[in-house]
Amino acid sequence: MDLTADFAYNADGPVWAADSKSLYINSLVEGVQAIYNVIADPETAFFRITAPNLWFDFGSPFAILQDGTLLTTYCSMDFPTELVSVKDTSIDQLTFENAHLLDQLDKHETEARMVPTADGGQMLTWVLYPPKFDPTKEYPAIQICLGGPQGTLSQGWSYRWNYCLMAHQGYVVVLPNRHGTTAFGQPWCEQISGDYRSRTNRMWTRWPPAALPTAAIAFIIWPVSTVTCTIASSLMRASSTRSTCT
Repeated sequence: MDLTADFAYNADGPVWAADSKSLYINSLVEGVQAIYNVIADPETAFFRITAPNLWFDFGSPFAILQDGTLLTTYCSMDFPTELVSVKDTSIDQLTFENAHLLDQLDKHETEARMVPTADGGQMLTWVLYPPKFDPTKEYPAIQICLGGPQGTLSQGWSYRWNYCLMAHQGYVVVLPNRHGTTAFGQPWCEQISGDYRSRTNRMWTRWPPAALPTAAIAFIIWPVSTVTCTIASSLMRASSTRSTCT
């Protein structure tokens, strides 16, 4: 029995609930990795456990306490994996292995921007600003064009592509989840299948100059190709949500 046949996203890390009547999974959904409870009685239903405004990537629970509290892991672009408990809609971080290092860093801001695409869609684009960012000044920018092709620029921590480190070196870091990435439904993921390079470039045609703060210069990094170019930016016209992180 396929419980995820009508689920719009991928499912990973299934874990049985204590009563064996449901499953917990993690799933990349709209740019973050969330925890879901899946119940298949009498019809399959998905209940999101971690709220959409929690900008973290959660793992599947490794333990479930008697009161229903989930013990799991989480991370973000701003800190490596830590242990966390999840109860109802609240979370409580349990370990602080890197706090003594992260506390030495200045605060920076992260935005989630919805950017119009050439085909009329909306693309989630993360933007990390350097500490003490001044919008009246010019900054170099790094734009990460994810390879794969199917993957997601979520709130995962990376030691290889460390976006927090880039921002703290004085760069505006731009992370577009272009067509072909996961976490935005199967149609978005499959739109470039069979024509990866051509369709990806067409979808981006209208947005790169508008995807950066005013007067920034972008150096596009494309991990799966040798494409490197420089673009001048104009004022970004997109909705955004901003968070201050350390």
